[in-house]
Amino acid sequence: MKGVTQLIGIMLIGIVVLGIAFSFAFFGSKTGEVQSEIEERQASSHRAGEISFVILNVTFDRSDLTKAPNVTILNNGKVEIDLDELTVYLNNSKHRLERYPGTPRYLQPGETAVLMIKQ
Repeated sequence: MKGVTQLIGIMLIGIVVLGIAFSFAFFGSKTGEVQSEIEERQASSHRAGEISFVILNVTFDRSDLTKAPNVTILNNGKVEIDLDELTVYLNNSKHRLERYPGTPRYLQPGETAVLMIKQ
């Protein structure tokens, strides 16, 4: 019986060691994923601090108020702006800006673009 008890003890120790090794491998990869995500968010946050644009003009067709108003913006920041991600607030409500066909998606520093203000 003594030999069986020692064998069971060794097997239990082996199972515990394997469990710990698996935990280190699993949580180690998760830590790497979280660290990568934090680094991406920091880079995005830093980039967002360099984005700046000015609204140069807002126009609309007074004869047809069903048409979307236009806004002309100037990228006066240091990095390109993704025009598909821009929104503006008018009268405390959020509106997205939409590109006209043929307008590039990214606005480089110093460039202007005319966009539609959508509801």
